[in-house]
Amino acid sequence: MKKMKYKNIFWGIILILIGSLFVLKNTGLIYFNWSVIIRLWPLILIVWGISILPIKNYMKLILSFLIIILSFVLVNSFHHYRHNHFHKNFIIDKEIIIKEKDYKKQKIEILYDSTITNAVLKFDAAMGNFIIADTTDKMIVVNKKGNSEDYKMSSKTVDSLQTIKIRPKNSAVTISNKHNNVSVNLNTNPVWDLDFDMGAADIVFDLSMFKTKNIKIDAGASSIDIKLGDKYKNTKLDVDAGVSSILIQIPKKSGCEVKVNTVLSDNNLQGFKKIKKHIYRTDNFKNSNNKIFITVDAGVSSFNVRKY
Repeated sequence: MKKMKYKNIFWGIILILIGSLFVLKNTGLIYFNWSVIIRLWPLILIVWGISILPIKNYMKLILSFLIIILSFVLVNSFHHYRHNHFHKNFIIDKEIIIKEKDYKKQKIEILYDSTITNAVLKFDAAMGNFIIADTTDKMIVVNKKGNSEDYKMSSKTVDSLQTIKIRPKNSAVTISNKHNNVSVNLNTNPVWDLDFDMGAADIVFDLSMFKTKNIKIDAGASSIDIKLGDKYKNTKLDVDAGVSSILIQIPKKSGCEVKVNTVLSDNNLQGFKKIKKHIYRTDNFKNSNNKIFITVDAGVSSFNVRKY
């Protein structure tokens, strides 16, 4: 049997590690900045030097991995120090565009038209933290802070229906899009259909003040917290997620039906009765004036519905 060479073992493991990092980052299970990789280019010289040392192969492997791990820890610690130090000393000002490298703000909005009774918002959101928590006298206001790609907004009106689309300006994925904080303010007058297509995201939507007819959340590895209201007679919420933590809050007086299809999940549906496989309803479902229909398809997840 041929003796395996040091370089074959080493570079094979390196390729596996790099591929694994891509998978874990894309699914949102971990986050790191690829600029860290770029800063570590001198490691090539160090590893090359280790490979020509007159020592045994297993010692070369041990030395190489120790050097790589130590370098990642030191460089990443420095990156986090800079990031935390910057945020500690940063004061938000609506009129100021942040000049710190890789950090900037963006505000986009559409004026309210009183003839609009129904509105559709389609948001391609990529990764980051997303909040709906406030109202506005405009139709919509979006504030973004972070190092991700800027967004572009388009609007089309047909009769009393306005369709708003928001997406990144460029289709290319931003490498450092973890630091992406987006807040969305909506007008309370129209009946809203909301469609969010996201990657790995932290989602906190307080929709209790709005008339919401249809809500669709398509997310990867995410934390999802949605508070629904009773401003519209029938509200439908569809959540399609990967590895996620999902909390949905509903008004006590609203009847609710939940269809849940999850894999390896922890489901907590207090106050619901099982009607048939995968379908649960509250006791007041038939007699309530307002009804909420929730459909959840998720992978490994924690799923909770809570009354308020």
